[in-house]
This record gives sequence, C-alpha cells and structure tokens, in this order.
Amino acid sequence: MVYAIGNLHGCYDKWQHMLKEIKFSDSDDMYVLGDTVDYSDESMPLLFDMMERHNVYPIMGEREYKFLSFVKNFPTKKGLEEFAKSLSPENVPEFTKWIKDGGRTTFEGYMKLSADDKNAVLDYLDEFMLYDSCFAGDNEFVFTHSGIKNFNPDKSLDDYEIDDFLDVDISADTAYYNNKYMVVGHKPTFSISAEYAGKIYKNKKFIDIDCGCYYHTAGGRLGCLRLDDFKEFYV
Repeated sequence: MVYAIGNLHGCYDKWQHMLKEIKFSDSDDMYVLGDTVDYSDESMPLLFDMMERHNVYPIMGEREYKFLSFVKNFPTKKGLEEFAKSLSPENVPEFTKWIKDGGRTTFEGYMKLSADDKNAVLDYLDEFMLYDSCFAGDNEFVFTHSGIKNFNPDKSLDDYEIDDFLDVDISADTAYYNNKYMVVGHKPTFSISAEYAGKIYKNKKFIDIDCGCYYHTAGGRLGCLRLDDFKEFYV
C-alpha cells in the first residue's frame, strides 16, 4: 500500500501512533510531504526514525529548507548566541523570525546531538526531494510540499526553482493537473474552510493532507491518506 502524510512538525508520538494505526510494514511506501520539523520538541527523534526506514520518501518543506540554510555550514559545537553572531546582518532578521516561529525547538534539539548525529541529520535533509511521484491503484500522484508557483502543466517539474515548491498559497478551488492528482501539505485544511478542520481536503485532482497536526486547539490532528483506495486515517 502507498500512503501520504505531511506537516508532522516534530510530533513523533503521533507519527508512531499513525504507523501502528495503518499497520505500516516493509512492503508499504510512505511519502512525507515536508515540514517534518519545528514547533514540537521531538523533531530529531522523528528524523532519525524516518531515516532508518527504507520505504519512507521525504519531500522538502519550507521548514527543512530554512533549517538547512542556517545550520549546514555552522560549526557543530557552537550555541544559539554564537550562531546568531556568526550570521551576516542580512540573515539575522530571517533567523530570528524562524527561531521565534517554531524553529527554536529544532535548533536546540539539533545542538544536543553528537557531531556524528548532526552530520547524519544534515546529510539526510540534503536528500529530501522537492517533488516526487508514484502510481497507486489506477491513478498517478505528484507530491510537493505546497503545490507549485506559476504552474504550467506543460512545464517539466525539473525546470522550476526551489522557491516555487515551498510556500504556495492554496484555496478551495486550487487545481493543477487534469489527469493526475497533486498531493500537498503546507496549509492546514482548517485554514481553507472551518468545515475541513482536522480533515483531509480533496478537490477533483487536488489533495491537501495537512490536517493541522500541531494545532490541536484549532481542531487539528494528524491525517494520512492511503492512495490505493483513498482511505483516510486520523490520529
């Protein structure tokens, strides 16, 4: 079976619960559509669990991209203050914004790792794809974190820039392909419409699986879609 999930935001316990709920096995495949890190404080355990699974395929989200862009070339034994001082002046506002908006837990969790584990995390994040695709059942699926900016169905996905995949606004009438499904995360479904709080959103050939896992006070929960038969699972 083939599954899609997204926007875990460090919710390691919910990830484990979902894997048990769907009876995930070595013969299954799971596409994780970005924003695996930030907010919750177990982003590192979640990443290590994912990297040990040969059948989990991670997509790059804006959160992973920001984390990588800040820490990839930073000495592994420095702390938050030293890190902030090492940034160029033009990068300080963006780093400060990231730290205040959920990034602190990821940064602090990363800094507690051994040097080898830090390198393993960075190497793994470097492997995240901007997009991926598969066939399941009788359908073809394309996976990105947030959709595609300035989308053209005749344009190769290889011809888009990184930013085109990371922060695209979506709405109830978002549409991409006519002959295959676009599956994204990024925007909690409750922000599309209150009636979709905690539910996977489907609109013809477009699917948003970000059910607001971290935002439980707004009715969010973790959603997972089995692509073979479109069965929905929630934790």
